[in-house]
Amino acid sequence: MRGDIAYLSRNAGCEAFQRKSITSRFPIHFFGCMLTYQDDGGSGRELGTQELVLSEPGVLLRELRHLCITLPSDPEWRNDNYFRLVQLHRHISEETVLPSKYKHVPLSVDILPAAELCKVHHDGREDSIACSNSWTHADLILTSRLLSESEVSRVDAKFQGEDLEQTRRVLTLAFNILRFKPLLKEALDDNEFFQIYPKFQKCPWKVWLLLYDLYRRDFQQREKLEEEDQSNFDEDGLSEIDEVLWNNKVSLAATISRLRIKRIARTIEDLLPPHLQLPHHILNKTIIGGWVNTFKIKISSFETSFSRDVGFTKLDHPCEILPELSYAKDHVVPKYFHCHPKECGDILNSSLVNDKYYIIQDRSQCMGAITFLKVMEQLELCGSVAQTHIATPPSTAYLASMIAHNPNIDQLLIFSTGSKKSEYEEYFKDVGACNITIFSEHFSEITPENSVLQNIIAVMACPPSSNTAVSDPVNLAMARDGDISVLYALTEDYFNSQVDPMIIKSQRETLLKAMSMPQIQAIIYESHSRSAEENEKMVHSAVEEINQWAADKHWEETLQGQTSPTPNEFEEPEVASVESTVEEVVIQVPLCDLYEVSPIPDLCPKAANCVLLNREGVYLALLKRKEITRLDPKYMISMAEIRGLFGRQPDTTTLKAQKKKAIKTRSFSWKESSTPTKPLVELERLSAPTMASKRKDIRMSGELLECERFAVHIRNAFCDDGLLARLWWKTLLNYIQRNMHRKSKYPALRLRRPVNATNKDLFPTHYTSLDLDLLLMEQKHCAEADA
Repeated sequence: MRGDIAYLSRNAGCEAFQRKSITSRFPIHFFGCMLTYQDDGGSGRELGTQELVLSEPGVLLRELRHLCITLPSDPEWRNDNYFRLVQLHRHISEETVLPSKYKHVPLSVDILPAAELCKVHHDGREDSIACSNSWTHADLILTSRLLSESEVSRVDAKFQGEDLEQTRRVLTLAFNILRFKPLLKEALDDNEFFQIYPKFQKCPWKVWLLLYDLYRRDFQQREKLEEEDQSNFDEDGLSEIDEVLWNNKVSLAATISRLRIKRIARTIEDLLPPHLQLPHHILNKTIIGGWVNTFKIKISSFETSFSRDVGFTKLDHPCEILPELSYAKDHVVPKYFHCHPKECGDILNSSLVNDKYYIIQDRSQCMGAITFLKVMEQLELCGSVAQTHIATPPSTAYLASMIAHNPNIDQLLIFSTGSKKSEYEEYFKDVGACNITIFSEHFSEITPENSVLQNIIAVMACPPSSNTAVSDPVNLAMARDGDISVLYALTEDYFNSQVDPMIIKSQRETLLKAMSMPQIQAIIYESHSRSAEENEKMVHSAVEEINQWAADKHWEETLQGQTSPTPNEFEEPEVASVESTVEEVVIQVPLCDLYEVSPIPDLCPKAANCVLLNREGVYLALLKRKEITRLDPKYMISMAEIRGLFGRQPDTTTLKAQKKKAIKTRSFSWKESSTPTKPLVELERLSAPTMASKRKDIRMSGELLECERFAVHIRNAFCDDGLLARLWWKTLLNYIQRNMHRKSKYPALRLRRPVNATNKDLFPTHYTSLDLDLLLMEQKHCAEADA
C-alpha cells in the first residue's frame, strides 16, 4: 500500500511531506472531482458531527431496509473509492491521451447569458396555450373523434395534426371541453336535454362540444359548411345534434346565464376551480416562446435566419410588451427567445421548428435545468448527473444542451422510461443530443450492485406530479407528443383537493432512493403542483426520514461496538440493556451523512422578485448534504494519512483496536505427551506491551494512559444496591405502562444487572423474571381472604 501512495505522489505531482499543491496531467472526472484540483495544503481531519435525537431507535432501519442505504462515512465505501482513485491515477500515467468517455464536445457555441436587465412586470404565463380562440369546422370534427376515442381508452391516446398549428388548436379545444364539462352538463340537465332526446345519451361528448362551440359563437348562426366538412358532419352525426341545439338556443343561453349570475361570476371562466382558470388576455396572446437547439445551430446563425427568413426584428433591450414581428431573448433562461408573429402558423409551421432548430417549450419547463446547472457550479461538483424521470422530452433535451457545454459534467443518465425508451432515443437522436444515456429501469428499483450509478454526483428528481400548477397545459400535452391523458388528469378530480396516493408514493420513493446513495451530493426536486403535500411537506418529510435513518444506523453501530460481558449460566443470552428506561437517545452523526433543504440559487441576482416560481407554475427545492464529499486529491491525502501511509500516528480507531487486543484474555496451551506435562505460555503473553512501553508510546502521541484495573475499581465502588433497586422499579413501571392495555397474557419481565460496568461474574438471584398475571391473581385471593 505504501507503494501505491508513493506511485500516486510521483505521478500526480503530490509531494505529501512538503504539502505542496496537486496538479494532475489530465482533467479527469471521478465522482465529485476533477483531478486538476489545487490543494491548499489541507490535512486529514475528522468528519464534523451533529447531535440528533432518536425517539424510536431502530424503527427506520427496518422500514427502509429495502433501500440498502450506504452512508458516505462508511469506512468500506471510502476505502473502495480511495483505491479506485489510485487505480485511476495509474491509468492516467500509462495513457498518453484521454479515454474517449472522458472527452467533451468543444465549446463552439456562443451561448448568450441571461439579460442584465429584467422585465418590470412578468406574468409567468406570457406564452399562452393558444394563439387565438378561432377553430375551423375540421377542428371540430377532429376534436369530436379524439374525445370519443380517448373516452374508450386513454392509454396512449395521442393526437398529431397536419402541423403544429392544427395540433395546438385541436388540443386547446379538447382541453376547453374537459374544463367546462361539468358546467355544460349542468346546463343540459336543467333543460332535461337527454330526457327529451335520449338517443344522444350515447354520444355526450359531441353534445358538449357543439354546445361549447355555440356558446363561443354567442349563440349566433354557424357559417355555411363546405362540402367536405358537411359530409364529415353528417357521417359523425354532428349535423343532427347541431340542429337540435340551435332550436333550443334560447333556453340554453338563459340557463348558462342563470348559473353565472347565481354564483356571482362575470364569465363562465370564473366558475372553474383555480387550477383550471386561464384569463382571457392570456388565451388571446400570440407570443410564442422556445429555446435554440445549439446541438444543431449556432445562436448567431439562428438570429440571422430569424431576421432574414421569417422577418423578425430583434429587441436588444427587454420591454414589457413585445411588439409584433419582433423577438427578444429571455432575461433569465439562456438560449430562450420570445417572438410575436402575425399568425402562429408563421412560426409553428416554419422550417426552424420542423427541423428542430427552434424548439417550442414553455419557460417554466426550463427553470429546473438552469437551477440544476447553477447548483453544480456553486458546489463545484464534477462527474455525471442523472434524471429520474422525463417530464417532457423537450425539457430534458434543454438540460442536455446546457450540460453539453459544461466541462465539469460528463453525461446525463435518464431513467424510468419503460416501454418508451426507443421512442425517446429516436427523439433525442433527431434533436442531436449525443450526451444522453437512456435506461428503461425505474430509478427507485435500481439495486446497489448496479454500477451504472457509480459516478453520479447529482440528481434531477422530477417524478410524476398532479400538474395542477402547470401554466400551459396544452403546451405540456404537445411536448409529450400530443398525449391527451395529461389534460384528462388535470380535469378528472374537478373540485377534489386530495392528491393521488400513487403520486405521493412515487415522489417519496424517488427522493429516498436518491438520498440513499453515498456518491450523490445534491438533488434538485421539481414539481408542478399546487399541493403542499407534493412540495414542501414531501421534501421536508423525506429529508427528516433519511436523517433519522442515518442516526439509527450510527446508534446501531454504537451498540455493536460495546463490549458484552462474559456469558455465564445465570445470565440470559441477550445483551443486558436498560433501553426500556430510555425514551430518547442522542447520537452524534457525521455531517456528510445528513441532508438539508437549502435555498435554491437566485436565478436573477440583479433584481428583486424577478422570477416568481409560484407564478411560473413550478416548485423547486435543493436537497444537499450538510458536508459535501469530494473524491479529489485532497481526499486521497486525507485517506492516506488515516491509513498511516505517511508515517503518522494511526487514528483513534486504530488505537482503540490495539487497546482492545492488548487487554484480551490470555490463555494457556498444554502439551499432551507421555512426559510430565508443562504449561507452555503463549508468545502473546511474552510480547504484550509493558506499562513502561505503553507510557512511552502514549507520550509520543500526546494522549493520557488509563489504568483499566483502577477504572473498574472506581466504578464498582459507587455501585450500590439502592441504585439497582431504583433501576428495577423504573423498569417495572415502564413495563406496566407499556403493557397495561394488552388483552392477552403479559410477557415475562426480565430484571437484569448493569453488568457492562464490570468484568465480574454475576451472583445468582432468587427471581430472574416476574409473572405479573400470577402475582395479580395471588394478590386478589389474599384480598378476598382478608375480607
